[in-house]
Amino acid sequence: MIRELAHRSADAVEVSLFWHEIDDTVALRVRYPSLDEHVELEVPRERALDAFQRPEAYLAAAKASAPAPRRWFSLMGRRASHVR
Repeated sequence: MIRELAHRSADAVEVSLFWHEIDDTVALRVRYPSLDEHVELEVPRERALDAFQRPEAYLAAAKASAPAPRRWFSLMGRRASHVR
């Protein structure tokens, strides 16, 4: 099961933090509704709140360390109690 831990929206960006119960991992999702694009990447559990508060730092680090951010799981088309 995937659980949404936190969600916020500001300045045309939506940020969500998810916990994947089965393998006990955490993912950050940054969505740009006006562009209809999103990026998802796994973040260290101990840094989850920091990643949620400062997603741009984690996106920049992921981009610098890999050709493209690692896609963790697809959230497209799911709804509330599971994920959005």
